[in-house]
Parts: sequence; structure tokens; C-alpha cells
Amino acid sequence: MRFPRELAQKLIVDVEVLYGEASGVSRVTLSVEQGTTVAEAVRCLRQRTDCAHWQIERAAIGVFGRIKSLDYELAKGDRLEVYLPLGLDPKEARRLRAKNQRR
Repeated sequence: MRFPRELAQKLIVDVEVLYGEASGVSRVTLSVEQGTTVAEAVRCLRQRTDCAHWQIERAAIGVFGRIKSLDYELAKGDRLEVYLPLGLDPKEARRLRAKNQRR
């Protein structure tokens, strides 16, 4: 049985990756094979020099605002988001802002 030429070749899809930093949001585009998992995409990110300082190991990963497991398969147009732990509890941050405004 012969397969069509399109099926014989691996389909490459672009996935946008967002990483929040104090200075703003960094964006990169990964070109990966369709069916690449989040774990494989993270390995690709670690190899890029422009992403070398990203602290992905301690982050949660999501797609379009929803946390995904490392075995989730990425699809064309997905936006992979790296969620870092909060530096300060949001309630505590509000208390500090309110305290500073009273002065």
C-alpha cells in the first residue's frame, strides 16, 4: 500500500511560546513536528540561546491559559505559556500597596 507524499513527510507546525519576566513578556516561535509534546518543546527551548536564562524547570506550562501535562501534544497555532510562581501573594501585595498609599 502506498501512502500519499504528504503523509510520508512530517508536518511542521509553528508554536508561539510566551515567558513573563519583570521587564515584560518574551515571545519566541518554535517550529516543531506535529504531535510534539510539551516536554519535547521544553527541551527545544533549553537549547535556544535566546531562552537559556528562562527558568522553565520551576514553572507550570499551559496552552491558552490552561495548565497542560508534559505529554500534551501541541498543535498548529498553539500558544505555549510558561507560568512562573508568584514572588508575592496577591493579597499581601494589595495590603502593601494600601499601606503605602495611606502614607
